[in-house]
Amino acid sequence: MASLTILMISAAVASISDNSATSDMAEQICIYSFLGIFALVGLGILVYPLINRHRKKKRCTYWVKATVVGFEYAYTPNITNNVSSPVYEFCYGGQIYKVKEASLRNFARPKLGSKVNILINEDDPTDFYTKSTIVELFLAVAGFIFLVSAVCAIIFR
Repeated sequence: MASLTILMISAAVASISDNSATSDMAEQICIYSFLGIFALVGLGILVYPLINRHRKKKRCTYWVKATVVGFEYAYTPNITNNVSSPVYEFCYGGQIYKVKEASLRNFARPKLGSKVNILINEDDPTDFYTKSTIVELFLAVAGFIFLVSAVCAIIFR
């Protein structure tokens, strides 16, 4: 990453130079470097959640019926519609566990008191897996759009 930063800085400095050919080449390097970073960010947004969910599915293999017992809110300044994460309660091995989802959202929340099937890791019952949420679908679509936009910009420039 440091070498890419150095490359972009030197390209920016060269673009200020009086030599027209050097300036054009430096501009091209800056543009393609930016588009490359844009594509890598899109790929990361698209692939990371998919890999993470696949790993969780492999670890979490035991079905339990959980109850939505509350929501943990993330308050943010100057935003009136705060986001929350559902808190689930379930019994496993004679013990009661409370866990919360990692993703925050202000829409498509389960109803308080509703029952949800979740998969847990028998070695660590606080490690759990729920079906995909609309938030994860949104991230996958956003990552795909980032990636495709960058690739199209590189190809059709």
